[in-house]
Amino acid sequence: MNNYKYLPSGDKTPIGLVYLDNNLIEIIKINVRIYLYPIFNILISIFLTKKYFKNYYYKPDLCLISQRGNDYETHRKRVNNFIDLQNSKILVAGCGTASDIYSWYKYKPKEILGLDWFNYEKAWKLWNEKYQNSSNKNIVKFAQADISDINFIDDEYFDVIGSDAVFEHVADLNSVVSEFHRILKFGGILYATYGPLWYAWGGDHISGYDSINNGYNHLLLNEEDYLMYISKMGDFLHNENDGRTWIKNNMFSYLRQTEYINILEKHGFKKEFISVIIDKRALKCLSDFKHREKLLNRYELNDLIVCAMTIIYRK
Repeated sequence: MNNYKYLPSGDKTPIGLVYLDNNLIEIIKINVRIYLYPIFNILISIFLTKKYFKNYYYKPDLCLISQRGNDYETHRKRVNNFIDLQNSKILVAGCGTASDIYSWYKYKPKEILGLDWFNYEKAWKLWNEKYQNSSNKNIVKFAQADISDINFIDDEYFDVIGSDAVFEHVADLNSVVSEFHRILKFGGILYATYGPLWYAWGGDHISGYDSINNGYNHLLLNEEDYLMYISKMGDFLHNENDGRTWIKNNMFSYLRQTEYINILEKHGFKKEFISVIIDKRALKCLSDFKHREKLLNRYELNDLIVCAMTIIYRK
């Protein structure tokens, strides 16, 4: 057996040392993610909030410059700080193929109901089979439904409502939030993360696929030129990963950041936490862009650069 591994330089080193080096690298990466990234996010948040939200309509609790810190695990931990997820009843609104259900399930809730506008019966069946073999079987269920009309759910039934990448696709958010308020227990938590927002870079889930300077095409092009632009992407895949699915079904809220907040507060929800993500591509695009003034004459800078929001509100 060859106990040496050849390196790109042509040198060789004992395999055990390679494994040790790899493990050491992983340990360093893990510790950076756990300890250094949160510190970096806090520092960058202070800077970004002061620069872009000093005189804005609201101030976020956290302002990020990238998707780092916007992962499911971080969000679930944060929600769990506001309400104990263990033994709670959770509605996952817009669960899709249910790939994120486990991130809720591992907190050992009493019940999880996943709802989606589209029917992913095959995927849901596979997940149900997986959970049937676990110690917490029968707590996960799925159904196809329009979340703006869920009258089959009793009043004040759920402790938590969670939603990822859904609010930006809801045409009638007023009706959805009204229903959420009805079915949520008093003191319960509504959590949602959503984006890209319509007025942001790539807000249509398409613009910018070919060039950073085309990220605002959905705001700048006329209908004919826009349809020509998206047609150049190739064959339409007819699934949630092809942004044209949302365009062809006109599934966008077209709301500004403040409008999302106003709707939540209008229906009696109280703010616990808000975070936003500023898109680096938007900043780069707007820094040297022939249509910059045209965009800024129509839209506010914050709406153009904030690509996503996370909200945690309490009933």
